[in-house]
Amino acid sequence: MRGVSKERFIENFERKVMETVRRYKLLSKRQRIVVALSGGKDSSVLLHVLNKFGYDIEALHVYMGGTYFETLRTCARRLCRKENVNLREIDMKRALGISHSDMVKLIKKGNLKLNPCYACGVLRRYLINTAAREMNADRVAVGHNLDDEAETIIMNVMKGDVELCLNLGPKTGITESGMFAQRVKPLYFCTNKETEAYARFLKLPVARERCPYLTESFRLSVREFLHRLEKINPEVKRVVVENFLAMLPRLRKKFYKGEKIGTCSVCGGASRGEVCRACKILEMFRVRRVSSSRNHL
Repeated sequence: MRGVSKERFIENFERKVMETVRRYKLLSKRQRIVVALSGGKDSSVLLHVLNKFGYDIEALHVYMGGTYFETLRTCARRLCRKENVNLREIDMKRALGISHSDMVKLIKKGNLKLNPCYACGVLRRYLINTAAREMNADRVAVGHNLDDEAETIIMNVMKGDVELCLNLGPKTGITESGMFAQRVKPLYFCTNKETEAYARFLKLPVARERCPYLTESFRLSVREFLHRLEKINPEVKRVVVENFLAMLPRLRKKFYKGEKIGTCSVCGGASRGEVCRACKILEMFRVRRVSSSRNHL
């Protein structure tokens, strides 16, 4: 970004996003697109760029409850008013009977073997997928950037989780299903620094605070590890992602089992097993609540 004017940077950034969209056939002007808008910089930048280039978009925000998430919701509302984009909001507490803070308390109180960030991600995706289906969306656009993807690749490799690796890339998943709108990542090759600079240059109303629960996540450790490597090789994240994309077709050919997407026996949503991951997590919390009540009595 050094030596580049503000105007040229904005032009180059937008060109990179649109080239990613075209190269990987992520979106079409004929499609109905739901932008998963958290209120943070990445999803806010994504919404602005797609809106600027004339895509048929609608924003979807999941409110998790609490001060931090209230800030995110406020920013999401301000951005949608500024961009004249319709915003649909989902309250996690009303939809699932549990807020983010409730979830964290239950995990700690019950000593549940469940990472709060993992549970948050699964339940948020569940709510987004359910709402997107109700909104007749063709695609769900998410603000994952190059840094996010590099971290996820390293995390999955360190966990030895090949199946999750198969679902990565500019388009999430291997097969398309009428059970959900496919998730796409137009900011796939944009770095965290680039999206931050773009949001600052355009003065987009975005939340600057970091999630207070991030300190408990494995992702933060991987992020710090990559930052250290970046001091040795400034292009390390790009190298990780591009090398992974080069290997992905071979990985899918070797490890993909051709699994079909079925329906969850509990909620009726899309699931690879009899019960989806969201319902399994919610059941863990419900069991703990019953157990706590009995102990109290």
